[in-house]
Amino acid sequence: MASIIESHIGSDAGDDYSTLASWWAAKAKDIVATDEVQVALLRGETHSATTLILNMATGTAVTDGTRYYSIKPMTGASYFSGDFDSLTGVPILTTTFGRGIYAYTPFTHIEGICINDITSTTAGRGIVIDSSGAVFERNGINGLQGSNGDVVGLTVATSNTGYAMIIRNNCFNNIYAVTVGKNDGRAIGMHIRGGDTRIYNNTISNIYASSNITTGASTATCIAYGILSEVNSCICYNNIVCFVSATAVLTGATTNKCYLTNSASATIDYNASDDGTATGINSLINVSPTSIFTDISLNTFDCHLLSTASGIDQGMDLTGIVDTDVDGDARPQ
Repeated sequence: MASIIESHIGSDAGDDYSTLASWWAAKAKDIVATDEVQVALLRGETHSATTLILNMATGTAVTDGTRYYSIKPMTGASYFSGDFDSLTGVPILTTTFGRGIYAYTPFTHIEGICINDITSTTAGRGIVIDSSGAVFERNGINGLQGSNGDVVGLTVATSNTGYAMIIRNNCFNNIYAVTVGKNDGRAIGMHIRGGDTRIYNNTISNIYASSNITTGASTATCIAYGILSEVNSCICYNNIVCFVSATAVLTGATTNKCYLTNSASATIDYNASDDGTATGINSLINVSPTSIFTDISLNTFDCHLLSTASGIDQGMDLTGIVDTDVDGDARPQ
């Protein structure tokens, strides 16, 4: 069995590293040969950067399904619980650079953190995963804003092949793309561009794009999607998407959809949306977010369901795939 090597990341004098970048610089190696699982334990505080928070370029790193890199809260810190008004003690990652974590190393696990308030004067990315076998669960992405380019909470890029990537129990909120002086750019909660990707039990809300172009002959393009899938091997169950909108000063230039798949072979069902785009005979469409969620406010969004929510007991039984929810409680109940 692989040895688990834990490193503490934070501002305390006793922590092993002050940033994820310095941890990666020290730990990127062939951990299959050394038979290790390398774990970055984040202190429950705000971890600020002015550049890309973490670039997990493969380089010398070698991993497999049992020997991999993991990022999660340290003991005593809190896991993200789906409530953006209750982040005390949760590891919060933020940067003014407009890019959060780029995970190019296969089998990377990211769990329990919150990417919060990332701003950019160009395109913005919360998390980019360009590798196979990764697991992204119980995380939050909130307050991601960029201009004149795509602004995306989570991107699964084209190199994700060979092993399925798991995205489950995450919450994406307040992702905003603004176009000023240029007629392109999209706001997207989750963009699946390649690979075998499994999307389970996620909540995506308040994805919005706007265009401030007022002059010129060209029409301003303004597009927003909750989940955009462009691959055949995508399975999407038990997700809720709402408040996806696009507005433009110039008329006839907006597109907004909670779900969009460009492949007829993708498996999408048992989802919910507040528009009519949640495909599948078991999906719920045109649901009212106020009747589902505990708090629908932009800055304090809480993805917990009300006891009377129409989505309760309407999802697919994913026993053995999703056995707990964002709080860590057993599912199904």
